Amino acid sequence: MFGARRLKIRVKTEDVNINLPGIPLAILSSLVTASSFYIKHSKKHRDEEYAQFTSLVKPLLKEFRDCPPFDFVDVIASDGTVVKIRLL
Repeated sequence: MFGARRLKIRVKTEDVNINLPGIPLAILSSLVTASSFYIKHSKKHRDEEYAQFTSLVKPLLKEFRDCPPFDFVDVIASDGTVVKIRLL
C-alpha cells in the first residue's frame, strides 16, 4: 500500500472559493528545503522562528508520505466557511 502523495486544499466562504488540486508532497518538500537554505545563507538572521518552522515542517512532510490517504482537516464553521485539507 502506498502512502499519501498529494495534498488537496479547499477553502470556501461566501466571497471566496479557493480549490488547489493535488499538490505533490515532493514539490512542497522542495519548497521547504529551498526556503530553509535561503534563510540559512541570508545575511539577516531575523527570521529565526521561520527557520524553526521549516525544520518542523520537513519531517512532517516525510511522515505524510508513509501515511495512507486521509482527511487532515475538515471544518465547517457556523458562518458557512468550509476548510478541507486532504492527503491523497
